[in-house]
Amino acid sequence: MVSPSWVTIHPNRQFLYAAGESNTYANGGAISAFKINPNGSLSKVNSVPPHGSGPCHLGIDSTGSSMLISNYGSGNVAIVLLNDDGSVSASDWSDQYPVLNGNQKPHAHHACFSINNQFALVCDAGLDRIYTYRHDAKSGKITPNDPAFTPTAPETHPRHLTFSLDGNFCYVINEKAMSVSAFTFDASTGVLEEIQTISSLPDDYEGEVGSTAELILHPSGKFLYGSNRGPDSLVCYAVNPKDGKLSLVGHTPTGGKTARSFGIARTGKWMLIGNQNSDTIVQFKINTRTGELTPTGTEYELGSPVCFQFMPTTLHGRDLR
Repeated sequence: MVSPSWVTIHPNRQFLYAAGESNTYANGGAISAFKINPNGSLSKVNSVPPHGSGPCHLGIDSTGSSMLISNYGSGNVAIVLLNDDGSVSASDWSDQYPVLNGNQKPHAHHACFSINNQFALVCDAGLDRIYTYRHDAKSGKITPNDPAFTPTAPETHPRHLTFSLDGNFCYVINEKAMSVSAFTFDASTGVLEEIQTISSLPDDYEGEVGSTAELILHPSGKFLYGSNRGPDSLVCYAVNPKDGKLSLVGHTPTGGKTARSFGIARTGKWMLIGNQNSDTIVQFKINTRTGELTPTGTEYELGSPVCFQFMPTTLHGRDLR
């Protein structure tokens, strides 16, 4: 692939999907399917156009039948269908977001399904909006919710989002504002209500202010991590399970330049951080009691690491290796 910017794994753990966002593709990018072989290697299945340009994120529904594409370049969200053999099929459904005030351009950046699989949410970093759709898992049909979107504060640029384990709260990392916003989420109506916005930087920070990138909830649901590009650090928050609000745990240097993305192992004990502009992956041990990160001293060299996905080697007690 050319410039794959995001990968995600099918719920059955047998297939991997990647978004290629390079302009060298005739159709503005490519969405490719790969079979995950028993030894972990990949075999290409097929590719389809992204129904837009600059695809930067993929989100699969819990049934494994539909996948949302966030097209950053063209500012739209689209769907591809996932077949039983792992291949992807193009769909006619797409939602093109508007240009506001003549110059505020849309940049869809992240799309995912709610915990109950009844809604789909899309972060548009260009319009300062979080779009919400109703999702019919049986038919795969997606329709705009009422309200169709939740506005965020001007110039926040919502980039990625994640849900609490119970699905009652939603967390959004704001790329330009260098902050994280917490929302209540009504699982019956799809309505978001903001309850908190907290900085991703230390209170006394005086260095370069860059942008945020990734946002991941710890498998325990107790901690939320976000990456800061510019100061090149990871911020950790403790999650209050009762009211959904966040409290700062601390900040940890990523050991490299431009901390775009990271991944947490499903055991909750290990984290890999990708430093895009220093071409390194740095390993950290996670204190599962406090959420604090400690570098292990292990580093890997890899050109421009930008996305991580962990896959267990067992599923329902069955060895997948």
